[in-house]
Amino acid sequence: MKSRCLILSFLIYLFGFLFLTFGSRIAHAQEVALSITPAQGEFSVGSVFTVSLQLDTRGEAVGLVSAILTYPPDIVQIIDPGAGSSFITSWHNAPLVSNFDGTMSFTGGIFPGITVSGGTVLTVLFRAVAPGTATLAFAAVRIENAPEHGRAYEVQRLPAVYHISLALSGGPRIESPTHPHAGVWYSQPTATFVWNKTDGGVYRFVFNQEPFALLQGVVERSGNSLTIPLQRDGIWYAHISVQENDESWSEPARYVVRVDRIAPRKPEITIRRELRNTVVRYHIAFSASDAVSGVDRYQARVIPPEDARVTQGFFTETESPLFLTNPKEGIWHVSVRAYDKAGNFSEAEEDILVAKAGGMPVSVFGFLLPRSPAWLVAYAMALVALAALAALAYEFFRHHRDVRKKILRDAETAEQKLKRSLADIARKYGKSAEGEGIQQAIDALHTAHSATSPPPPPPPR
Repeated sequence: MKSRCLILSFLIYLFGFLFLTFGSRIAHAQEVALSITPAQGEFSVGSVFTVSLQLDTRGEAVGLVSAILTYPPDIVQIIDPGAGSSFITSWHNAPLVSNFDGTMSFTGGIFPGITVSGGTVLTVLFRAVAPGTATLAFAAVRIENAPEHGRAYEVQRLPAVYHISLALSGGPRIESPTHPHAGVWYSQPTATFVWNKTDGGVYRFVFNQEPFALLQGVVERSGNSLTIPLQRDGIWYAHISVQENDESWSEPARYVVRVDRIAPRKPEITIRRELRNTVVRYHIAFSASDAVSGVDRYQARVIPPEDARVTQGFFTETESPLFLTNPKEGIWHVSVRAYDKAGNFSEAEEDILVAKAGGMPVSVFGFLLPRSPAWLVAYAMALVALAALAALAYEFFRHHRDVRKKILRDAETAEQKLKRSLADIARKYGKSAEGEGIQQAIDALHTAHSATSPPPPPPPR
């Protein structure tokens, strides 16, 4: 009893030691954080600002940092991915920037490893190109330990949000009843602008796709409103300067208009049928693209086969993929709409033909076989026939084995009797008779054995 208590106490102390030694390392490994500094800010169009990607290892030694940074390229763009210091000692993949997709990817190593709080991985220089809200975030991150790479930590990803606006000026206050919000996309192809009227009532106006414009030498007009058609989709800027009472001109005021009149490309719908045991599932995936404002959301409608209760379906907001599990037989109608940020949408349709339950295949040892009643009866009869053939084959071989054993036993018994008889003859008639009798008995025994034994197999060719 005393020895058991000692062993139990030793195990408890050993477990506590291991937990205190390695448990804290496991906990710390889940607290590594990668952040963007500053986490928020306000900048004007055309300004340049610096962003730092910072790592907090929380006491762990880190030897590899790999990440993909995403940003909206229509609002901010990277002009220099390596504008400052970094603790990276060797680049496995140098920072790769795509201002078209709005991504920057990199993989860097640190030898022999680093333990840091708020260490700079990269310093990136951005330019604000259009008003709006820009969210910078990490789409993928992998951070490994040092010196032996391979153990990946769980990473807390901290994004950043920046508000980009047009530079404030002393010009007139501009409003647009057709495009009231500067950060929103509209499909309206004609823009109307209204500004506060001055005594002179004279203004200069430029409408283009540049965030800055010079108004000197521009034709002067009178009034305090203007309606202008938009020549093409994209981001447009209205620049207005008014004449003050003393005949001097105000600073230019600017107003941004976002226009997208073209619907996204038709969604591509891919339907895949999956069978697992007795569960039939249809995997419905879809995707679309939009060249101007981008795809904002999807809506889908799934109409089951017509019956007395369901005549039509309605669209609901959803994400890809959709699933239909064990649907009833008939034709299912699937419609998917892709909306861009201006509210334009395109629609695609596909039909799913679901066979009746009896016609659905069944998986037998990995093979898909029909599951109609007639086929099920055929399967059962085939199994019964196979079982009967197996039983007959077993009985045949067992009977053949028993017969062979009986023949061998009988031959052995006969041989023993012959030997005893020959021994009696030898005692009675002498050695010559014994030799002749023995030879005759052996010949007879061989003849009998050959007659009862099955013929030998033919020689191989």
